[in-house]
Amino acid sequence: MVVAGGYLGPYSDQGKPDLRNKNYCVVPCEEGDFVFLLSNGAWRNLQPFYLRHDITAADREADYPFLAHCPHHRTWAEVQGDRLLHPWDTAVTLPLLARCLARAAADAQGGLSAEAIVRAFIDHAQQATQPVRQWIMDNPGRRLVGYDLCAGWMGEASCVCLAVGRRTSDP
Repeated sequence: MVVAGGYLGPYSDQGKPDLRNKNYCVVPCEEGDFVFLLSNGAWRNLQPFYLRHDITAADREADYPFLAHCPHHRTWAEVQGDRLLHPWDTAVTLPLLARCLARAAADAQGGLSAEAIVRAFIDHAQQATQPVRQWIMDNPGRRLVGYDLCAGWMGEASCVCLAVGRRTSDP
């Protein structure tokens, strides 16, 4: 389900749920798989554009090989605006997503768990926004100058993870 910009709920003018951005996706799962849902805040903190990463030669060759075809792009903002690379979102997010899952696997005692995955995503969002949160705490009441200089997306970061299992009894 995609909930972009917070348009899902609570109600429309007619008292019905606001489902403008509701979307379904069907993916086959097997026992042992994990299904996780990330809020905008958690998802955006996996995107180099919001993390203010510069595009390096290593990016072009390793994690994001599609960038080799567009050497004129120097920033993620330029990549984001390039309609030819749409949808760039998933392609640039997958390596960071994989790193979070690898961290969860390394941290899990006795095997990967839904709890370890949630903890890895939330920890990543906290680490990504730590510099700007520290600036806000050190400068109470002051307006943040230069959002482009502040890494991370300061929206709420929520994650739900479900471990796929086998039904043991009928409902």
